[in-house]
Amino acid sequence: MTLDTTETWRRKDVALWEMIKEVFVMVTDSCPNNPFKLDHAYLAALPLEEAMLLTGSLLNFLQHMWIQADPNKEFIEQVYEDIKLLQTRHLNVMYEYTNRNIKLEEEEHNEVKNQ
Repeated sequence: MTLDTTETWRRKDVALWEMIKEVFVMVTDSCPNNPFKLDHAYLAALPLEEAMLLTGSLLNFLQHMWIQADPNKEFIEQVYEDIKLLQTRHLNVMYEYTNRNIKLEEEEHNEVKNQ
């Protein structure tokens, strides 16, 4: 499969997200306005550990894309809105994960203490 972005990459910088967008547009019948739109319902349904890893990874990817992208791209404001929602979700997941682990450690400590 030959992509315009991989051909351009040989002559100038092309970001990974540009290649992903090109493949996505090629394989979908109707490309949405924002090809990087997140499925927040899916993220909310993930187990805690998976949610923590995925939200962190997605944040990294989307933030780099937002920084690199031309501000006039039609979808970049939608990406920014997703980043804000994802930051909140990630912090909440991290808080929940930390609290759960603290409680587990306290329970283990109490069990050892009571033996």
